[in-house]
Amino acid sequence: MTLSKEEDIDIERKLRILNKPSLKTLQIDGITFDCIEIHKQPGLNHPLLINHTIQMRPSSLPVDTNPISASSTMLFGGEFQRERCPPGTVIIRRTRKQNLINSKLFSTFSSSVVPKVLPHVDPTDSQPVNHQVS
Repeated sequence: MTLSKEEDIDIERKLRILNKPSLKTLQIDGITFDCIEIHKQPGLNHPLLINHTIQMRPSSLPVDTNPISASSTMLFGGEFQRERCPPGTVIIRRTRKQNLINSKLFSTFSSSVVPKVLPHVDPTDSQPVNHQVS
């Protein structure tokens, strides 16, 4: 896919927004992961989460829970067992330009293939009614 100059600029702008400065970068199986300060993670970009306070330790744990196994790095296998992010950071897969291009292609494809019909269910009726969305 060939991008216009405007599309290329737009993608570069989105990459700068998505990929936060990292404290450490991990390269595992050809995939780049960044260790991002926990309060700068992309999930907290939502306007309703701007002043959100992150609870670093649980206030309580179930009796049968081993706190060591709750580490986020333990969720991944292999290389992540050896490579860890510093405390106070989270591991985030770096978004590449190709990821955004593929996302745009998928969005364009799915909107042209999938019909925009939403089922409406009336609780008093046994048959759903389909409404076309424009």
